[in-house]
Amino acid sequence: MILCFPFLHHELALSGLPEGVLTVDPGLGAPAPGSFTPQDLPLDVRAAKGYLAESVAFGEQFASARDMAAVLRQGGSPLDPEGAGSIRAGLLDGEERARQEAARRAGQIRLHAQAALLFAWASEERFMDLSRLDAVVDEGMDRLRRSLGLDEEEPYDEESAALSAAMAAAPGDEARAGLVRSWRTVLRAMCVLAPEADFFTAEQAVLDDLREEGALFAPCPEAGIPGASCAVVPRAWLWKGAGDGPRPEGTVRVFCPSVA
Repeated sequence: MILCFPFLHHELALSGLPEGVLTVDPGLGAPAPGSFTPQDLPLDVRAAKGYLAESVAFGEQFASARDMAAVLRQGGSPLDPEGAGSIRAGLLDGEERARQEAARRAGQIRLHAQAALLFAWASEERFMDLSRLDAVVDEGMDRLRRSLGLDEEEPYDEESAALSAAMAAAPGDEARAGLVRSWRTVLRAMCVLAPEADFFTAEQAVLDDLREEGALFAPCPEAGIPGASCAVVPRAWLWKGAGDGPRPEGTVRVFCPSVA
């Protein structure tokens, strides 16, 4: 199984996805054709939708991501475990307490992974909504350009040129690049929820980051993707910047369309 990253929506893949590459549904109950839903997700469909709505509302209280991060460091996250868990743990013997604590930590890791994908899904949905709005604005701008007589084939003064350039701007490019920059978070979450999967990306920025870490892409005909290249990536690289916790062992295979 090969999963696409960093996007969860098929529509955001720049050149489409090769046959056999799946997108990931984070558990919202409406998987698109060609998508994969990880098994045994911590949050069922109803809980996932409620959690996402609550968390988005939580984030919207803050003027910046930095303000929200400060609150999260103080224990204000919707992901905080219930305090009752620590009380129950104190009543158990050492062996059973260790077993339950290990199970709790594993559950929290999966919960955080699903949450990361839910946030990524919501961010992509918002981006696509804004892109559709941009398309409507662009159409209106084209009509305005024509009504003002700003024909691209004819010379015009500097003021007209500035207006034309503003009309041609593509603010969505930077927004999309911002989503791509979160690729490590998305890929880490996918690794947690689908540990046996391989992964595919066509995003040049992601491939550049991996090469900077030392990844070596080489032709990989056995992948079943025509012209595909592959690199074996240590999981520890993906956890770079994820805090001071232990780094997972092992590797994952990352495919891309070509070595270029």
